[in-house]
Amino acid sequence: MNNSDKVDIISDVSKLDIPKFIDQPKLVKNKSKFYVLQLLGWSFWTFLFIPLFTLMLWIFQGNLIKSYIFAEKLNVQLMNIAWLGALIVLFGTTLLLWASYNWIRFANVNNQDEVEDVDNHVLSKYLSVSSQELDTMQHSKNIVLHYDESGHLFDYELKQKIS
Repeated sequence: MNNSDKVDIISDVSKLDIPKFIDQPKLVKNKSKFYVLQLLGWSFWTFLFIPLFTLMLWIFQGNLIKSYIFAEKLNVQLMNIAWLGALIVLFGTTLLLWASYNWIRFANVNNQDEVEDVDNHVLSKYLSVSSQELDTMQHSKNIVLHYDESGHLFDYELKQKIS
């Protein structure tokens, strides 16, 4: 790998261009404006675009179905409708059989092991912190935990204590 292929990864957080409001949501101004904008966007999507898209599909696919089923003679139309009905019954029956099989197989099975309660002594030993530090961590509103490459906790930051 030559020098032009080298990627510089910034590991110093102070050099990163991270907006302050990511860690402090109270700095975000006009939250209600963004909520209203989000509500308008979802409303347009739900009540305008999805129905228009559905209407277009009904029109285009309706013409296809009309030309497929109703362009033939009456006996061919009835045969096509019978085949469609048979396919609907077959797929519905397959779905019901599959759902019944899964219900019979998994109805009374609990695959999750019951989680045991962990007392503070065991938790502090697992995190390699003192009982006093664990109590401080538990009473803090925001905590940033720092782990090493092996996944072991080596440092923590308390952002805000609960009043």
